[in-house]
Amino acid sequence: MNTLPIRQFLHFIRSRYVFNNLPYSSNFEIKDKIDYKFTFLIGTSGSGTTVLSRILCSPRPVIGIDDFKDVPVSDGSARKFVHRFKITTEILWDKTSSTHDYRRAKSALPQIVNDLIRHKFYKDASHIVHKRSSPFFWGDRFRPDMSDLFDVFKDPKIIVIYRDPSESTYSSLRRGFGLHVKHLAVICENQLTYINSQVSQLRKDTYKIITYEDLCTRPIETIEELAKFSGLPFDELEKATTREQLTQSKMGRWRQSLPIDDVIFLDAFFNDRRKSQWNVLCNSGKQG
Repeated sequence: MNTLPIRQFLHFIRSRYVFNNLPYSSNFEIKDKIDYKFTFLIGTSGSGTTVLSRILCSPRPVIGIDDFKDVPVSDGSARKFVHRFKITTEILWDKTSSTHDYRRAKSALPQIVNDLIRHKFYKDASHIVHKRSSPFFWGDRFRPDMSDLFDVFKDPKIIVIYRDPSESTYSSLRRGFGLHVKHLAVICENQLTYINSQVSQLRKDTYKIITYEDLCTRPIETIEELAKFSGLPFDELEKATTREQLTQSKMGRWRQSLPIDDVIFLDAFFNDRRKSQWNVLCNSGKQG
């Protein structure tokens, strides 16, 4: 039996408890956008957001709001602010959140960020990096809306990582994020269409698209592009990239690992006609 949904349900209950006890007024309105360097990393589940997040969160000036670069256990107050940020975006992007919870979560973010960057532990930090796969957690319940970030932050930078959808589907299946190949392929299609649509409405200078394949075949060059785009220190990103030992070994593994019927299904499902829905993502190499 897959226990992941049960764990995520318990996590959601705890998250709601934390959110309901946030000391921020639901009537708080966003008056001034936050003028702080904020980079948001997004991609479908199984597309490489986790490994890329580890790299981008590695420099010392970065507040990495994810599971890999957190504050020391001894510094409970700093951990509390990071946790509040993560919980608040979960509620913000939960499709089942009420309008009241959505407005409260969105209005709480500026105060949480201000508290975070003023904390003594982060006094030398100059960037926030936040990662969310789309969808995040199990199934298709949580979907980041990039327009919320532009409402809260003055000049957010969006990094999108695109991976061959058959590869992403297999990666999600391997980690138990759905019921079976078809279930996860449909989720992958929906989320790529969603991300492509959102990115297509952004100014080209506000986002950068890379592919997982480029990250594995030319990692240093790809990370250098992201360093220039986000303003993060390349020397530290380069060291973190080298530590990850990125290779092409995982590329194409789904063909050998899945039953032949699933391979045939994915080849037919993710055909050229379906991929044409994602023109911005698939043509990312042509960015000027």
